[in-house]
Amino acid sequence: MDYLQNNNLLEDTQLSENAKVELSNIARWANTSAILAFVSIGVSFMSLIFTFTRISSFGSRGAILGGGVFTFLLGTGISLLLGITLFNAAKYLKAGLLESDQGYFLLGASKLATYFKINAILIIIIAVIIVLVLLLLMLAAAFGGFR
Repeated sequence: MDYLQNNNLLEDTQLSENAKVELSNIARWANTSAILAFVSIGVSFMSLIFTFTRISSFGSRGAILGGGVFTFLLGTGISLLLGITLFNAAKYLKAGLLESDQGYFLLGASKLATYFKINAILIIIIAVIIVLVLLLLMLAAAFGGFR
């Protein structure tokens, strides 16, 4: 879709001042959340470095280090994807409101929708994993555990 073709938001729809204020608040909080996601990545990196230095003082633990790196990379990838998507949503929503530009506004709304879709998919994946782990634990308990 080309959101930037028809660019006058006020031609088709008049936004009330309350609507503009609320949309501006959404953009502000989306921007704040994106910044916090980026800060979280930095904190995770510091935690990874601290963990590596503590583990290496006990000798080489390749599996633990590999698992830590994998977890860090997976978490960082997801956080970056969500943070960038949310940051772009805020940027385009602000631009659409400030310039009364429908193209930017719709692009920002689309980015915000993408952010929520990614979150929903992640929640579903995590819920399925939790259910599978619980089923595995119940089966293990029913048949005498893991031996």
